[in-house]
Amino acid sequence: MKSVPLNDTSNFELISGLWKGARGPLKSTRVLRSTNFAGDGMLDFDDVVELEVENRHFASRQLQPGDIIIECSGGGPKQPVGRAALFVPFDDHMYFSSNFTTTIRIQDQPLFNPGYIALYLHALYLDGATETLQRATTGIRNLDWREYLRIEVPAHPLQEQQSLARLIIGVRTAYRNEQHLSQTFMALKRSALSSIFTHGLRGEAQKDTEIGPMPIDWTVERLDACARVVSTRMSYTELEVAENTTETPENAVRVIGIKVSDMNHAGNETVLVRTALEKALDATQATHQCAPPGTIVFPKRGAAIATNKKRLTDTWSVFDPNVIGVVPGGSINPRFLFQWFQFFDLKGITESGPTPQLNK
Repeated sequence: MKSVPLNDTSNFELISGLWKGARGPLKSTRVLRSTNFAGDGMLDFDDVVELEVENRHFASRQLQPGDIIIECSGGGPKQPVGRAALFVPFDDHMYFSSNFTTTIRIQDQPLFNPGYIALYLHALYLDGATETLQRATTGIRNLDWREYLRIEVPAHPLQEQQSLARLIIGVRTAYRNEQHLSQTFMALKRSALSSIFTHGLRGEAQKDTEIGPMPIDWTVERLDACARVVSTRMSYTELEVAENTTETPENAVRVIGIKVSDMNHAGNETVLVRTALEKALDATQATHQCAPPGTIVFPKRGAAIATNKKRLTDTWSVFDPNVIGVVPGGSINPRFLFQWFQFFDLKGITESGPTPQLNK
């Protein structure tokens, strides 16, 4: 099996990017920038800039389906330059790439599949191949283009390339669609909750309150009148070293240790069903030293506050020092209070300073 370098002009054509035109005539068009790289070898078309570009470039630099856009300048303190993305337009607009990018166009279509090339270059980027091919100037990372073009692409049989590209791109497209459906569902959920908390379940008359409009028959109470803000008497470290109880099952309870990272596990989007630390403790000990089921937990210090994540527990729990909880009283349903918290932005009660921290 042979390999072909990217600087082989019989197989690959290089097309420079562009920016705002200086010489007329000018024409408005869409230009893809580094911000449109989705990070998965594909492009994000949600925020495409429209610029006035020189008309003379339209014929030679317009992007075509199957073009591969390479990030030549950009990156960041922790992000190398050199991302690759396949151009697959979703509409009939004309697109160009910005002057911080260069486009690779495949000349020999019977030899190479564009999706395969894009995925191969993206995989090299993820593997750190471009980190040794960059130069930093005034805070911007620049790709050593001459060295980059020496990268050789294995020329697998075209059918294998097509199958590989179809499989990976298909999976990524399905994942994107799932993300879109999830975002749509969350937007519908927020809209429904907003309607319930302002109009009630039966479209009731409203009244203005200090926290906004709400059904006329509802009352407003301070949080500390119907719930407790707590940390746990038992520390996370103490739970780590605690022995599982030898009590009979009816006298033992499941206790989970909660860190901010546990909120990110799949399946924990609402209720914390799984954490890295779990023990079986005596029920009496849990009652005195742990937070009860139905506690609403969220980050209390650090950058995680900005994520505004809240979770609900369904068993006894112990908190890491970076976590705090709200225990509902008997007059309020835990799930009702949890849903109300979804409208509350934790950043609004965060103390400023080097390390963000909630103001209890």
